[in-house]
Parts: sequence; C-alpha cells; structure tokens
Amino acid sequence: MIGQAAAGWEWINDFLTLPHPEIGRSGPVCPFVMPAIKNGTLHFSTRRIGPPGDAGHLTALIENLVDEFSVMAWAQPNRTLHAMVAVIAGLPPERVSALDEAHAMVKRRMVRRGLMLGQFHPDCAETAARNPSFAVARSPVPMLALRNMAFHDLLFLHQDREWFAAYADRYGRRYETGQARDAFLTTLYEQACQRWRTPL
Repeated sequence: MIGQAAAGWEWINDFLTLPHPEIGRSGPVCPFVMPAIKNGTLHFSTRRIGPPGDAGHLTALIENLVDEFSVMAWAQPNRTLHAMVAVIAGLPPERVSALDEAHAMVKRRMVRRGLMLGQFHPDCAETAARNPSFAVARSPVPMLALRNMAFHDLLFLHQDREWFAAYADRYGRRYETGQARDAFLTTLYEQACQRWRTPL
C-alpha cells in the first residue's frame, strides 16, 4: 500500500504539475494541482477496496469520498483549490477498467452537485481536452480525484445536454455578460448552446 501511494504521489508531482508538449496548451497538465498543494488543500489518501473490486463497490467508495469532501475543513476558503485524490489499493490490474465503469455510472449525479470526478489508471483511455490523441489519465496506480466544478470544465461537459445544463447554470452568465475571455471556451459554449438549443 505504501508503494502504491508513493507511486501515485510521484506521478502527481512529476507529471500533473508540469507542462507536456502533447497537452495542447501552455501550462501544467493539470492547472489545479500545484496551487492546491501550495495552499494545503489537496487531500491525498489511500483507500482499499476488497474483492471483487467491481464498479458497484467503487461507486460506494466514491460516495464516501463525496461525503468526506462536503464536510472537510479546508485550509483555504477558495473552493477552486479544494481537491481530494485517493489511491485505490486492492484493485487487481485486470480490473482497473472498473474505475471507468464507476465513473460513467456516477458522473451525471456528480455534475448535478457541481463536482468533477476523474479516474486514473495504467490503461485509462481518457484523453486531453485539447488533444484527443493524448491519453492524459494513464497513471502508474489506480486513483480517483474529486474537486469542485470550475469555469474551464466546459471542456469536459459540453458533450451532454444534462452536463452542459449544470455547467451553464453555474457559469453561463459569464458568457452572456462578456466576462469570458477565452476565445476557445466562448466558441465551445456557443456551439453547445446551439447543439442543445439553450438560449445564449
């Protein structure tokens, strides 16, 4: 268990916090991680899951993480910096795809609650939002990450009507009032409004 935690933490520090030529933009792979570490708001832990290590067990574990996230005493009040990362111990290598299954099962209700959940494992097929050929979520050990929805999460939420509606409820006014400065996000938002027949 200690070895898995060390490997997960090393990947966070040596990959997520640094730039990568295939990410499709400037800056670190994940822009949240280093600010959260510096502000003491990245909660890192190891969670053990017993056999059979299926998606049902993992969704229960995710719900426990959400419950803890909602009551945690954070070192800083900035909700954008609040994050939890859990290394999932006890998940056999041939069962890591259960993380993808569990993620798909809970994503809709996570998004409705204003939360973003990410899954990471050696075979993860999730790709970078700005480079669909870059498998960005391939970590050496199985992990889950949980944080509050942020403005740039349109990149992950424009493909589904309900996901986009939850995003627009929180951030749509920034686009409507011209506060959104990222041309790429603005275009993506307008396209999603047209696709899902949502008023601009």
